[in-house]
Amino acid sequence: MENFKERREKILGVFTQAKSDLVQLNHEIDEAIKSNNDQIVALQTANNNLQQIKAGNDQSIKGFAKFIK
Repeated sequence: MENFKERREKILGVFTQAKSDLVQLNHEIDEAIKSNNDQIVALQTANNNLQQIKAGNDQSIKGFAKFIK
């Protein structure tokens, strides 16, 4: 009888550890998603800034074209 109890506890321990490992893995995945989202926001901000610079450059090009004619 004791052997069955020990085996049961050992099996339940494996499941308990698996549950704990999966919870930890989900936490790590959530952190990776947050990091990726932060990078996306930073890249979008950088792209917006670059587009503003490019628009300013286009305006300057148009202004210079008037002088060159």
